[in-house]
Amino acid sequence: MLEEIIMGMESNMRYKLRYISECIDSMQVYEVDKTQVVFSGMPSDTFNTAFGGSITSSATEKVMQSYVSKQMPMAWWLPPSSTSQNGYKNIMCKAGFHLDETDEGLFCSLVDYAPKPMTYPSEFTVRKCVQEQDFIDFGLVLSSVFDPVDSHVQAFYKMVTEVPALKREKMQLFVGYVDGNPVTTGCLFIDTVVGIYDVSTRPEQQKKGYGSAMFHALMDAA
Repeated sequence: MLEEIIMGMESNMRYKLRYISECIDSMQVYEVDKTQVVFSGMPSDTFNTAFGGSITSSATEKVMQSYVSKQMPMAWWLPPSSTSQNGYKNIMCKAGFHLDETDEGLFCSLVDYAPKPMTYPSEFTVRKCVQEQDFIDFGLVLSSVFDPVDSHVQAFYKMVTEVPALKREKMQLFVGYVDGNPVTTGCLFIDTVVGIYDVSTRPEQQKKGYGSAMFHALMDAA
């Protein structure tokens, strides 16, 4: 059961990373030795990504060169199915990659989930992104947690509005507002499991409970 859940989580993130890029003509999604490669055309390792695959010397060199040839930064996300291989770290390092961060995935059963009562800040409201301005607000908040502010994040979520709603229905974006001003974001990606991503709060609005309120709202929506 646990193995099935982990595989579902891997599949969810893999799909989420390519989901919008597959719908935009200027972006590319392809595979290199079973590694998913996404090229957004923007100089941002947030949207130029590789995911998973079998970590071999040949594959890592091919993935690295595919971005070097375009002179673009990128990030390679390695799920458990990739990191279970002996010696994968040495292979990645030899190809020029370095470990930037390690994230843990958490899961719970939505069948058994019972929302705990939560008192939201009175000035706080959550809205699902539907109109163009909603997506622009999402990009403004998410970009603010980068140092410096990443304008490419803003550009990407502006482009999301150009994708027909039916082609992006698996990805639901939410913005939290305080007195009408966007302060926090969250994303649900719905496949065989529901993934929660991109929970962020503007730096000047952090430690006020808005991020926790957004996460609670995402759990309820899921």
